[in-house]
Amino acid sequence: MARKKADGPDPRTQKQAYKAQKKRERRSLKIIDAPERTPRKRRIRNRDPSEKQVPSTIESMRRFDETLVRPDDAEVAAEERIDEFAAHFRGETEPKLYLTTSRRPSEKMRRFIKELLLILPNIYYFPRDEYKLEQMVKEASGAGFTAMLLVTQGLHKLPNGLYICSLPAGPTTFYRLTSLVLASDMKGSGNFTESKSEIILNNFNTRIGRRIGRQIASLFPLDPEFEARRVITWHNQRDMIFFRHHRYVFRNEKKCSLMEIGPRFTLKMHSVQGTMDLEKGLFEFVWRPDLQVDRKTFFV
Repeated sequence: MARKKADGPDPRTQKQAYKAQKKRERRSLKIIDAPERTPRKRRIRNRDPSEKQVPSTIESMRRFDETLVRPDDAEVAAEERIDEFAAHFRGETEPKLYLTTSRRPSEKMRRFIKELLLILPNIYYFPRDEYKLEQMVKEASGAGFTAMLLVTQGLHKLPNGLYICSLPAGPTTFYRLTSLVLASDMKGSGNFTESKSEIILNNFNTRIGRRIGRQIASLFPLDPEFEARRVITWHNQRDMIFFRHHRYVFRNEKKCSLMEIGPRFTLKMHSVQGTMDLEKGLFEFVWRPDLQVDRKTFFV
């Protein structure tokens, strides 16, 4: 027998109606209290230009460093006219590079050396074998080489360090080498050519930064072949020097793109000394972890 339906409104329906009414009231209160909205484009157009905020970056918050060099610094310009690289920038010498490695180089080291021989002009490779480093430096200096490059490898037989020694009197800079990607391992990379490339050095702004920047520039000739459209970039960002190797590709008269040739790697400067004497050399600069007081302190 069917149960007779009770007279009067359903309690569940009353509860739902009550909730809906309260929700409408809250929504109306929000509309009344809300500030008048202005379209975003209109707000941007009417904004005072002086109120425009530039986003903060680690570089913009860099700690003040008294070694930062201004473009019009006459003292630094006078020093650079008589430093170890002055003859190169006056066009009196041509780069002639001596390249060697740690003993018993690995397969990846040999592949890296092959690519360095294609990147750097007028460079010659000499196997390390059992020769002492001091002996090789002396022979390279006597043979008229302007710089010596030594690539080291670590426990895993991978390239992990680079010494650049300007001959005959230095300086010698040591970099920790990381993030190496060989050109032969890069998909879609361009082909190497023997033309002289353009060189771009970015953000070498301190005294020590300008010094190592001039040393890097002295590895390359002063007369790049612009028609070859090759460009090598050494970009310093937060004391990490990123190496990139590209070629300009002109799509038409107005559009141009870059084709990466490779390899790519990252360098972090650890020390600057005189001649390559790893045991008794006099150091101009040595990076230590305790010098890196925070992320806003840079040295290059």
